[in-house]
Amino acid sequence: MSGALLQLAALSSQDVYLTGNPEITLFKKKYMRYTNFSVETVQVAFDGGSVSFSDTTTATLEKTGDLISRIVLVINLQQLTSTVKWGYVDKIGHAIIDYVRISIGQSEIDIRYNDWIDIYQRITKDNSQENNYNTMIGNVSSLKKLSYSHDAYNLFIPLEFWTGKISSSAFPICSLLNQNFQVSVKFRDAIDCINYFGTTAPSNNELPFITSGYLLVDYIYLEIEERNLFITNNHEYLIEVVDRMTDTLSAINTKINLTFNKPTKYMIWYAQLTKYAERSKFMSWATDDDWEKSRIEFAKLVWLITRQGLDTTDPNNPIINFGAGYVNIGTQPPIVVGGNTLFEALAAKVSAVILFASTDISGDVIANAAPDNVALITNTITFEDMSTTIDTFKADALSTATQDAFMDIYTNNIIDIFNYGNFINRSDNPIINSSFQLNGKNRFQERDGFFYNYLQSYYYFKNSPKDGVNIYTFSLYPEELQPSGTINLGNVNSKDLLVTLGKYNAKNDNYLSYFNTGNIRIFALGYNNLKIFRGVAGLAY
Repeated sequence: MSGALLQLAALSSQDVYLTGNPEITLFKKKYMRYTNFSVETVQVAFDGGSVSFSDTTTATLEKTGDLISRIVLVINLQQLTSTVKWGYVDKIGHAIIDYVRISIGQSEIDIRYNDWIDIYQRITKDNSQENNYNTMIGNVSSLKKLSYSHDAYNLFIPLEFWTGKISSSAFPICSLLNQNFQVSVKFRDAIDCINYFGTTAPSNNELPFITSGYLLVDYIYLEIEERNLFITNNHEYLIEVVDRMTDTLSAINTKINLTFNKPTKYMIWYAQLTKYAERSKFMSWATDDDWEKSRIEFAKLVWLITRQGLDTTDPNNPIINFGAGYVNIGTQPPIVVGGNTLFEALAAKVSAVILFASTDISGDVIANAAPDNVALITNTITFEDMSTTIDTFKADALSTATQDAFMDIYTNNIIDIFNYGNFINRSDNPIINSSFQLNGKNRFQERDGFFYNYLQSYYYFKNSPKDGVNIYTFSLYPEELQPSGTINLGNVNSKDLLVTLGKYNAKNDNYLSYFNTGNIRIFALGYNNLKIFRGVAGLAY
């Protein structure tokens, strides 16, 4: 008897639960026939044709097909040159949007904000598509680098509404009688979509410009018989909708009263430091996300700015003047006396040498005060150190005019609205503890940021979010449209989110001055019913 036949004969009572009285075979499958259909991607122009930064633009989707499925926003950025070095902000395809909204008739059905788009994409998408997605939304080094020359670029931004969730959620536009199905996009200001180098902002005619914009809509075409069923019957769809609220953080321990009122699958919340949400100045920034390289550059700048003999008379060529006489190889300029105390403390973490120096016509030994002319010996600068803004450095009463001028030379004007962390490299959760109360009773006990930032996403989502994004799910399978657990927040009188702020997963009594105030933003992904009755569509609640 062969081994394979022996396996078939080796049965006992244990196998009854697996193969006794079998109900299926793994070697025969029945396929079901489906109704005939076709899909076409149709380009839909915005009403009025033009698309501009700062504008709110609406596209009315015609009854080109029978059902509406996926919707993609396409933005074409113009090629241009500038006299100021600038580059697009991180994830420009998300950042260019303030919000995008779907309306039917005069009623808003769902609205998605740029931070939701960013977080949702991060936790639900397959990692194997990350490079492809970054290319689609312009999250590439060639766009983000600070430069005088800016290539044209086409952004393709998937709009993750319910219509494209699964095929059975496609909206039957053929069922509408006199209502319009509209997609509206609010674009952010052009200046808020770039980072720039130096103390002077680009002029208006040097800012990015949208040459054109439109939607790519997947229309589904049905056979006449099925199409007539959609037209003549009433319909009811279970759809996902996003609610958002924002509150100000002004204390280490904060209680936020939630206003959500729908059956909710999961909640997301994050605290954002003001210095990232709004434009701030930093001495070093990694437009290519190489933060270790940026940390090294920052350490070199700290060392240079604390040296005696620093001369910024020529802002295009700052130097260190060793004075007249012979300078031995490896000689370090001494630290400046009575200068900026913040830099002095950081200088203790760095030791370095000048690589090249020369003698000028007066006999002084001078060296270029540039990072490329510095070799580090030791460097224990942290990303927290790098997160100090230039305005904070300049607020030091002992900061010298030369040090202020040197900071101006190396000023990076930055907006990083998708930084949910404590530090410049988007690391460390500002919310160290969270709990959730219903009518004063704990729905879930206080747990640390690791639980909400990492553990919840590990069990329930395809990917983990960035540091600082906290998640709690009431659903077993939150990525699926099929309900698998909710909490009806509309039937609870009082619902409160309690958070504690800190860093390095520890409460910090000095945190508020470090935090410099900020906002907490909370999302609830819930369910609503979209009904179509006699050709009129609207939400049930």
